[in-house]
Amino acid sequence: MDELSRQLLFMVDTTCFVKTVLEPSLKNGEIIFADRSSFISAIVYGTAGGLDLAQVNQMFSLVRPPRADRLYIFRCPWKIAKDRIKDRADGPDVYERKSKEFYDKVQDVYNNLVTGPPERLVMVNHSVALDDVIYVDATMPIDDVVTMITDDLFKVLQLRSIVDV
Repeated sequence: MDELSRQLLFMVDTTCFVKTVLEPSLKNGEIIFADRSSFISAIVYGTAGGLDLAQVNQMFSLVRPPRADRLYIFRCPWKIAKDRIKDRADGPDVYERKSKEFYDKVQDVYNNLVTGPPERLVMVNHSVALDDVIYVDATMPIDDVVTMITDDLFKVLQLRSIVDV
């Protein structure tokens, strides 16, 4: 499947999630924790796969999700990530079968998500404030990663007066 078609399918899935789950839940005052931002993923994987920012931005112009309070980006060298997924029962997915060159591009976009081209910064800023993009060293022990993120999330919830100190 070509990259544009793949990204359009992801946008359909994301739009469905935004319209049927995210917006109604937020309207009801619920707190949402999601495991990924498909809009950020579209920027990263779409451009790494050969789409230009204008094409990705056209997709963004159709649906804009509510801004996230935080975006955690897990940094992990491709070699370590590949070793972690090689023994999964369901095997590698379409992206995990891509070349090292593709993953070098993915890593470059993620590493420069908040310092890259102005057009990309504007697109990212629609989904999350640039200061709220938090990089996490995913080579740390899992307990340290969980502690770091949960501690930060409690700070966010405290700032929003959702939990007491």
